[in-house]
Amino acid sequence: MPRNCKMNVSPDIKKVVFELLSSCNLNCGYCLYKRKKHFKAPLSLAEIYKLIDNWCEQKIDRLVLTGGEPTLHQYFVEISKYAISKIARVSVCTNGVILSSPLEDKIVHLNFSSYTISIDSHRADIHDKIRGCNGAFDQTVVFLEKLRCRNKNISIHITLHSHNLDYIDDTIEFFLKLANNIVVSTIYYDKHDKALTKHKAHYIETAEKILSKYSGHKDLVLVGFGESCSETHCLDQKNVFMVDQYGKIVDCYWKDCQQL
Repeated sequence: MPRNCKMNVSPDIKKVVFELLSSCNLNCGYCLYKRKKHFKAPLSLAEIYKLIDNWCEQKIDRLVLTGGEPTLHQYFVEISKYAISKIARVSVCTNGVILSSPLEDKIVHLNFSSYTISIDSHRADIHDKIRGCNGAFDQTVVFLEKLRCRNKNISIHITLHSHNLDYIDDTIEFFLKLANNIVVSTIYYDKHDKALTKHKAHYIETAEKILSKYSGHKDLVLVGFGESCSETHCLDQKNVFMVDQYGKIVDCYWKDCQQL
């Protein structure tokens, strides 16, 4: 089903999306986070705990730990445990390429309300090309299988990209068998994928086919397939609060992006 807000928020909830750090272990060509420059020292663990306490007092319903790649944070497990003890629903967004097997096991045993795994193809060659890292697909699948073995609530986020356009149906069908929920998102070609402008017509045609085929599917969410970021309906800093790694509330990252 189509979803208007990229941040998956509605007027009946209050949600914080917390960027633990901006660094990442992959090199996705379409990623907007890696284009941001940071020069200040990050928050201490005590300062992060204080932020979480404040959100709890403000009746925040949901917290999303994101990045960059959030699992790279040296205190990721500690922060996660503390947040889960304070806020009703805490989820994590990760690329699934975890630094070590012991860390994987710790993350799997955390009681997140959901694990969002970002993966862009069921084919290793395509996924690794998009992510700029050989072996990324295999590592992500290992992590995904660990989550499945523990019956975790898994959401897979697929970004529609020039490299996966021609195989997107197979990718969607493959992951529908492995996860509770699938999110397919368009990218914003005007700013984040220079090469895509050459294939704009094919991209839009593919997006329209996906919208037509899957708009009624109960386990598949489509974001960025139409008009969504408008001042009239935007819930940024009303119901959803983007917080950077320094604890500052910032504008939603998608506000300035041109959508299809």
